[in-house]
Amino acid sequence: MNPTNCAAAVLYRLTMCSLGVVLWVISTLDARSLMAQFATHDYGSFLCAATGILGLIGMVDVLINDVLNEKFNWRPAYRHRHLILVGLAFCYIAQVYIGSTSFKSLGLNLFASWNAVSLLSLAFIDAAQRSKEMISHARNLRPA
Repeated sequence: MNPTNCAAAVLYRLTMCSLGVVLWVISTLDARSLMAQFATHDYGSFLCAATGILGLIGMVDVLINDVLNEKFNWRPAYRHRHLILVGLAFCYIAQVYIGSTSFKSLGLNLFASWNAVSLLSLAFIDAAQRSKEMISHARNLRPA
């Protein structure tokens, strides 16, 4: 594991990203599930797929950049990790919009709202932490 990353933060990012993938899989494999019913409304299937794809990209980013050795890296995903997390949050907020206009599911709306707020908080904290790391790295590179 990359020594600059907190294990709890890595696990939380992996959990939040994998949740999007799990919801996508459930929406496609279990026709009786709430997510499968959601996917039949308006842009529900697109949002489920987008959530799953962004979650998969986020999981690969965490596994490559945080879990594997330093010699393995995917720098574009690391630099833009906050955008992946904000994209996931947008998918959940869009689920709230569709859920409140056509699907009318309070449980889905609360679940999606909680995930969106969690992902936005995670994106903000992650971006602030990486900004501190870049500043610290830049200070170490200055000639004495």
